[in-house]
This record gives sequence, structure tokens and C-alpha cells, in this order.
Amino acid sequence: MDFSIPETSAERRREGAGAVHGTVPGPTPAARRRWVAQVSANGATASRIPIALGGHGRDARATGSLLSGLAAAVPDPTAALAVAANGLLVTESLWRLGDQRRLPAIITGEAIGAIDLTEADGGAHPTGVTAHRTGNGWELTGSKRWVVNAGIADHFLLTAAGDDGSRTAFVIDARSPGILTEEVAGPGAPWIAPVRLDRVQVHDDAVLGTTGAALTELVPVLAALDRSLMLTVWLGALQDLAEQTRVLALADGSRFGRPAGRSQAARFGLADLISHLDLFSGLVQRALWQFDARPEALRADGAAARLYLSLHIDTMLAAAGEVAGPLPGHRLLHVLAAAPLLRVASGPQITRPVLAAAMTGLGGSTILEETR
Repeated sequence: MDFSIPETSAERRREGAGAVHGTVPGPTPAARRRWVAQVSANGATASRIPIALGGHGRDARATGSLLSGLAAAVPDPTAALAVAANGLLVTESLWRLGDQRRLPAIITGEAIGAIDLTEADGGAHPTGVTAHRTGNGWELTGSKRWVVNAGIADHFLLTAAGDDGSRTAFVIDARSPGILTEEVAGPGAPWIAPVRLDRVQVHDDAVLGTTGAALTELVPVLAALDRSLMLTVWLGALQDLAEQTRVLALADGSRFGRPAGRSQAARFGLADLISHLDLFSGLVQRALWQFDARPEALRADGAAARLYLSLHIDTMLAAAGEVAGPLPGHRLLHVLAAAPLLRVASGPQITRPVLAAAMTGLGGSTILEETR
């Protein structure tokens, strides 16, 4: 088993950073939409989609390097999550489940997709939306709390519970009558927001995959991505945080009145941050290798990486804070604001059962069975 990082890793990271071109998203929905569309058009979308379909045909490790480079170049990790949700979660779902009608426009940046972060958790969270059959298709009612790209997307990928309890995946027009994006303050805002659906009418062509089969068709795809490639966004943000913190420790820091590195607390904090980051990086690399080499296997390494980050993110940020403090403009403030999102989906209540099944041999044989 070769878990080493490919030689092209640095090249892909530069490519990810180059997709941003040093730009930052503006404060308005229109500005955020333009930014996501531009970054997507610059190559940050459809990394894993086959070349024949307009994508780049890269493997998981190359895609992970690209996403981590992109995340390191964007001050706010939530903005990088928005690009990854559109360019990875939505595009891979459309590709895997055979929807090639909407895929081309998302690949080119002409269209943007939205998705709720908890969709990857299988049956662990209430669906929030119900789907009832009508004479012309379906009627969707309910709400989703953690929708990435809410308010700026063209398409909304979601699952809804039918009258028989099964779940169906839908891709609907985000501007359909009855869809309301709520503006609320909280983790991830303004990139992530609640969306309400009030008797939204959709036709049968809005169904993604097989009716009633979202738990076996869509959710395993999202769970695998969430516990591998999506983690590289956090990896890139934390790597940049560690580098900024290291540089600050060597400089004359106003917080200490002398180079921060001379403070024992700062040195210990920086060492803790780097140690945790190295361990997390190793787990992520193993998860990416598993994604490519054993796509149907238990992704215990991905679950371990997700669990490790959830349990230790506060320690890592506190360690950075020993050096940076509340320094305006430092990445620490952005990561602190985004960190609660790690407990929204695939938290310890999800990842611990996956690890327990893998380590003890007791439990389901697939990601889906372990999260239910």
C-alpha cells in the first residue's frame, strides 16, 4: 500500500490557488455568485469528472491537492467549501447518478449547485423535506438548515421523504416558486443558510436516480466524498493557518512585545498545532488512497480523519491563538467562525459507529449501514 503523496501534488496545489487568482468574493449575493462561477470556470470544478464529459479526469489525491491549494488561497474556508460543494458534491452526484443534462453548465461555471451539508449523513438526521405525488409530478414541502450556496445557486440538490418513508433525490430549479432562502447570522453565513420549501411543484424529470432509492444511490456517494475529499478544504485552510502562525512567531509580535516565538506558551502552542495537523494530514492522505484504490470498501480512514478533526479542531485553534491572539486579518478568525460547521454533519455521532464497525467487525458492511 503506497500512501505517499504524488509528485504532482505541489503542481495541483498551485493550480487550485491559481483558480482563485488572488480574488476574494464580494459581500452581495450577486458578487458571491460571480466569484464561485469564475473560480469554477478557472478549473476548480469537475476535477474528477471524466474528460469525455468535459471534466479533468483526475484521481482523488490529485483532486485533494487542488482543493487544499484553493482553500489555502482563500481567507474564509466557508467560501472554499462553497466552491467544493458545487464542484465536487453536486457535480459528482450528477455524474454518478447519470444526470448529464444539468452537468455541463455547472462544469463551465454557467450554473451553480446548492446542497445541504447533512445530506451525507444518511438516515441519521431527519430529512426536513417531504415529497408527495401529484398528478403532474411531486410537491415538496419542508426545510433544510445548512444549505451551501443558498441564495446564489441555479440548482438545489436535496433528498425528501416519501409517504412510504423512503427517500428520493431531487435536483430542482433553485428559483422555483415556493423556495425561500432565509438570511440568518450563524456559522457559515452568508454562504450557508436555511432554505424553506412551501409546496414546491416539480416534474418527474427532477428526480435524480431511482425514486425512493436515495439512501442506496446518492447518500453513499456523498458520505464517501464528505469523509475524504471535502476534508482537504479544511486541510488547506489549517496548513495556511499554521504557516501564518509560524511566521508570526518569528516576527516581532505586538501581543508579546517581543518575538512571539520566545514565549514558551507560544512555542508549545505552535508545536501542538503542527503535530495535530501532521496527524490529520496523514489520515486524509490514507482516506484519499482508499477512495481511489478501494471505492467499495469501508472508509475507516476517512471516518477517522473526520472524527480526529472534529475532536481536535478547538485545540488546534487555541494553539494558534497562543501566538496570534485576536489579530485583525489573521486567518485564525475566519477558521474560528467556520469551525462549528464540523459538528453539523458527519460529527462524532456519525463517524464513531463507522470506526466501531471497522475495528470490531460488528456492524454494517457499507458506509450507509453504519450511519443509520
